[in-house]
Amino acid sequence: MNFAHRMKVAETPDVKVEVIDWPKFDVNNYSTVTEEVLGELYDKWEEQDLLQSDSEDLVSQLVSCIEQCVQRTATLRTITKHSRPWISADIANKLKNLGSSD
Repeated sequence: MNFAHRMKVAETPDVKVEVIDWPKFDVNNYSTVTEEVLGELYDKWEEQDLLQSDSEDLVSQLVSCIEQCVQRTATLRTITKHSRPWISADIANKLKNLGSSD
């Protein structure tokens, strides 16, 4: 989530934004998918004369491949203005136990 997303959520009530749930991100799966997708891009680039290619187009292709990998592997979660992303499930349970011990 970048700063712009945080500002949009903070300024607008009832806005929901989907972001990557980093604690649930499967790095091993991402690595496998990335190896496959970037390998295909590499093979495509091997067939071209990269010196004659538009660098903006090459960057766009690379970004597209990385975004595709994230879309195929990432777990998303929805946040709102009232979300507390710093509180994990473990911390929430501990807070609940603290509250019930009074």
